[in-house]
Amino acid sequence: MNYQSIKPLIHEDIKKLLVDSDKITYISDLSQWPVHVIFPDIFRENIKKFKDFFLKNDTEYQMFFAHKTNKSSEFLKVAESEWIWIDVASKSELVHALSQGFLWKRISCSWPKSKEIGRASCRE
Repeated sequence: MNYQSIKPLIHEDIKKLLVDSDKITYISDLSQWPVHVIFPDIFRENIKKFKDFFLKNDTEYQMFFAHKTNKSSEFLKVAESEWIWIDVASKSELVHALSQGFLWKRISCSWPKSKEIGRASCRE
């Protein structure tokens, strides 16, 4: 297998941004700090693809968004509106999830890092 022939799958919206060097420069000039460019619509698209796959294959499922991977409120809003569960591992992640509309029934507290966020605290 020629590993150099493997091409990444890149969404068309992201390709458009990557080829527009003026837009990338503009975005990077907005702040003296690193800037995170997010694509909540692509996130919503991917959720739909997963749901469609599970429904097509008559499979029971629960989808979880790992808060640790991305702190963006926009992604949390999408996950909440698409009825995705959220996994939190700290008190600040729990507070953030609650502030974005997640109810305790859709919050998983796997591997809490402190006593403040034990499994019982997710249900208070």
